[in-house]
Amino acid sequence: TGSGATGKGEAWDLLEAQRLMAADGQKFNMAYLSLQNEMQKESREHNAISNIMKVRHDSAKAAINNIR
Repeated sequence: TGSGATGKGEAWDLLEAQRLMAADGQKFNMAYLSLQNEMQKESREHNAISNIMKVRHDSAKAAINNIR
């Protein structure tokens, strides 16, 4: 009965819960964005190394073919 007299009751609790859920959602979104950025960085690094290895392989193959 005390919370009804102040005008703060279930509606206030629901609003507070909604605010907390929105804050948690924002934290999860930031963590997800960070994870996406890390995966993109890893992908770029993998592609760079893969390209370097391909060039080395192609150069070695061309050198061997030139000897023949």
